Amino acid sequence: MNAVTQTTLNRQQQMVSHMAGLWFKAFAKNFKFPSNYTCIDIETSGLFPQDDFICSVGYCVVRDHAIVDASEHYLDWTRHKDVDHADLKKRLQKTQKIMEKLGKGFYHTYDTLAKKGDDPVKVLNFYLDMFERMERDREVLVAHNGWAFDIEFLKSHFHNWLRVAYTFEPSLVYDSGVIEKASQLHADHDPLPMPNESLMDFTFRIAGVHAGARWGLDSHCEDVYKLSEKMAGCTHFEDGADHQAGYDATKLHFLIEEHRLLSQAGGV
Repeated sequence: MNAVTQTTLNRQQQMVSHMAGLWFKAFAKNFKFPSNYTCIDIETSGLFPQDDFICSVGYCVVRDHAIVDASEHYLDWTRHKDVDHADLKKRLQKTQKIMEKLGKGFYHTYDTLAKKGDDPVKVLNFYLDMFERMERDREVLVAHNGWAFDIEFLKSHFHNWLRVAYTFEPSLVYDSGVIEKASQLHADHDPLPMPNESLMDFTFRIAGVHAGARWGLDSHCEDVYKLSEKMAGCTHFEDGADHQAGYDATKLHFLIEEHRLLSQAGGV
């Protein structure tokens, strides 16, 4: 890449960052960025909430913009009597091949679940209790592509394995992925929340906009916000890597803090 091309790309990136900053400043008029919140991430055996399994769940608890707790739980489906283990192995192997083909790490093999995992019912009850407490306290939950993926899997598992029909509060889930996407959209797409529109409704409306925006956590946000550099100072997951639930949940803390800073400064 020659110097002229690099300078042009830098100017383009600066312009995009400037426009995103203006968007976040406008967004903050409708959403007050919280000081206290919890980030979550899940890793699964596949893409279908009714058929696939949550293999690990990670969380990062933030108080006054600082991490106070971060961890993850693996779910040991290998010993569950109601699981078709041949099918589970097949699903895990298929997803592993897809991830490896994309050059991404895969950390929840069948053997890993057996070695690191806890009773799935116990783990699911832990997170159900967490979410119920958060809703009572009106605490924001942060998840990347949360409404379309993490939330659907959690709801399905709470129903199928705990027999609990849990629903998430429509205005208490901050979908950092769709928010990142919205910040890049043209005004013609109405990229800001409408009057009386919940975060859930806003998220699904924006998710339906096809405009070529990039907002993947590792494929976009990592480069724009240098999240791994920020993770370097985090002692909770020194040996972590992308696509480990606890590590990615902690990354979301740094991402929402970057969003908050943009809302205050109006630019990078």
